[in-house]
Amino acid sequence: MKIKQISIFLIAGTIILSNCSKKQNPVELKLDYTAKTEWKYSVDYSSQAIFSQNDSTTTLKTSIISEINAVPYSESKKLVMKTENLSLTSDMMQDSVKKEITAELSRAEYSLLLENGAPAFDTAAKLPEGSFQDWNLYRQFGKLLPSLPAGKIPKGFEWERTVSLPVRTILGIIPCEVFVHYRLDSISADNNSAFLNWQIRYSADQKFIDSIDILKQIPVSGEGYGSATIDVVNRYITEAKMEFNTPVATIGKITVSWKEFAVMKYISCK
Repeated sequence: MKIKQISIFLIAGTIILSNCSKKQNPVELKLDYTAKTEWKYSVDYSSQAIFSQNDSTTTLKTSIISEINAVPYSESKKLVMKTENLSLTSDMMQDSVKKEITAELSRAEYSLLLENGAPAFDTAAKLPEGSFQDWNLYRQFGKLLPSLPAGKIPKGFEWERTVSLPVRTILGIIPCEVFVHYRLDSISADNNSAFLNWQIRYSADQKFIDSIDILKQIPVSGEGYGSATIDVVNRYITEAKMEFNTPVATIGKITVSWKEFAVMKYISCK
């Protein structure tokens, strides 16, 4: 009996030591979109305009489903993207407006900066003059693309980024301070995939606001969260998600808020 007990203890100890020896190594979260000539992703974007008055709430939804073709240009250090197979549904738009916006989004090109092969939102980019919807779709890439640290990092590592982002409002373009807190949540057992998440919030730069009352009339604040899975070996994003909430306006007894959701998934590359 004692021999059997000793054997069981030895086996258990071997399992524990074996698991300890499989401790995950730190990983380098590096992206390289110049490694291929073309990338394809699916992007599902939806929004909800929520109108609240007393005990009554009305929600109007908009959804955009499309594929994104992205071609890197290392000379100009940009990742140029075009939408394909785009469909739009909305409770807020007439059919003629939906048709017009669908055509516009299908024609438009979007550019992201390539910083050492990694796509990044261009905070200095000039905002489109014509379509607010066009700007909305472009802005989502800024919330879906993480800003990654240099060097190898372990599971649980946290980092922060603060940037200035222009926000178009009915009173013109107002600079906003954007704060993002990141965390490497986990690493796959084979060290090939990394899973990270982040919290994001922004608010208007106070020196550009003449009156606190203005903050109740325009969307210059918001908060949300995102997550992404990164192929550590091949250095690209396999999936990214975000959810964002914006208090848009308070007009009399009516409060308007805005919720955004987006999912980006890798399809193929060549």
